Amino acid sequence: MKTILLGILTVLTLSACGRSDRSYPRAIAYPRPEIYDSAYRQLSCFPIEFYINSSTQAQAVSETSEASWWDVRYPAYKATLHLSSVVLHPGEEEAQLHSRIERMVMNCGGAAVSEEEFYSTDSAYRVLIFYEPGYTPTPVQFVALGNGRLTGGAFSFDDSSVTPDSVAPLLQSVVRDIRYSFLR
Repeated sequence: MKTILLGILTVLTLSACGRSDRSYPRAIAYPRPEIYDSAYRQLSCFPIEFYINSSTQAQAVSETSEASWWDVRYPAYKATLHLSSVVLHPGEEEAQLHSRIERMVMNCGGAAVSEEEFYSTDSAYRVLIFYEPGYTPTPVQFVALGNGRLTGGAFSFDDSSVTPDSVAPLLQSVVRDIRYSFLR
């Protein structure tokens, strides 16, 4: 009896030490992106009081008496927030706002977006933010109507190899930055 138990125990021990021929895929690990701190500075020479993250680099693209276009680069994110601000003539406000919202919807390409609408702290601006947490060409967009101007922005990545699961924290920080400009 002892010999049989010892034999069974030996067989079980040896079979447990065997190597399996089945292989399992490893999960893909993406590097954790560095998120910019919540430190801000005013974008000088922009037609409205607008704040950008202190870690970004801003550059005027074009300036006229009626409109202003700026690029705010997020170097660590390899991305740019394209800003514009145009003068609205009386009676054009709702039509221009509707047109901009239509363009924002088209930029989302049918993806499910989160919408956020609020008024600035001083109630001077009505702000609408579209945020698509995955990866679309313009995952964060906003439009603000107030003080006789229509101001908007579209955030886009410079590199198309960005993966959806690595962009969510970056996009949340950009939305945070836009909110700060109007809710400080």
